[in-house]
Amino acid sequence: KTPAGFESTNILSVPNFIVISLLRFKTGILAAQTNGKLTYLDDSGEKSEIKLAHRGIFIKYMSYGVDKDVWLIVEGSKEIINLNPDLSYKRYDVSNLPIENYSTIFSNQKGEIFAAGTASDVRIIKFNKLIDKFELLNLDLKIKFKSKVTINDIDFDKYGNPVLATSHGVLLVQNNSVTPLTPFLLGM
Repeated sequence: KTPAGFESTNILSVPNFIVISLLRFKTGILAAQTNGKLTYLDDSGEKSEIKLAHRGIFIKYMSYGVDKDVWLIVEGSKEIINLNPDLSYKRYDVSNLPIENYSTIFSNQKGEIFAAGTASDVRIIKFNKLIDKFELLNLDLKIKFKSKVTINDIDFDKYGNPVLATSHGVLLVQNNSVTPLTPFLLGM
């Protein structure tokens, strides 16, 4: 910190591309770029590229898992990747699920993993550890929307229930029932 504020240092320069998502990983920072590269910058400043096979264009979104792992949404494909600290990874094909474009993935305090995106209605998938795959949550939708629903972000209430920031307002998923927390936005 300087007297005028905080000091910044450029640690990664990506000409003509954008760093689209980043997070703390192992002992450094993991940065996903629109050029398709996934770069790891350790705390000593050493930079290395992590090469992950995938069907998409680039890693669109990254989120923490439960065991120091990271979950990755791949743009341009219906694929989710789980990256472990030892850099081993597993690819999950989610093309059979009714989400057109995935945009977010999160884990709650119970260790459950949820992902979502744009669909014809409120659609969320949940990782089932027992069968090692994602499954669609069977939600009781008492509300109907006039257009597609995009879930931009997921957080959780104190009980671990998903709270969704959507294109139609903020929604709570509790006991597989969807309730609007911002009723004034319904009908958009």
